[in-house]
Amino acid sequence: MSSVLKSELIPFLLSRLGLVPFVFMLSAIALAWVTLNIIGRCCMLLLLGTFILVRDLPGRKNVFMINFLVTIFLGTIPPCLLFYAGRQDGVPAHWLCLMQSVLMDGIAPM
Repeated sequence: MSSVLKSELIPFLLSRLGLVPFVFMLSAIALAWVTLNIIGRCCMLLLLGTFILVRDLPGRKNVFMINFLVTIFLGTIPPCLLFYAGRQDGVPAHWLCLMQSVLMDGIAPM
């Protein structure tokens, strides 16, 4: 496979998934941060599901651990709201800023 074909394949696949406006507007650092945030959120969800579903796990009934995992999982959603709305490069809508600030304010005491 030639390098030209490889360089055209990734934008084509991303356009088929509908991710072109998001991915190509982000800088490399912002894209890495969002990617790691989403991967970490998926891993937290898997770990939380393991704690809930596996019956013979020794720390299963530890409510502090479950609370910690739920808090970490919920705490990763508001920073990515601008990315999900596609407004990471310009001035976001007022309702989006308001929703993000309310959610971030509610997560801090947890």
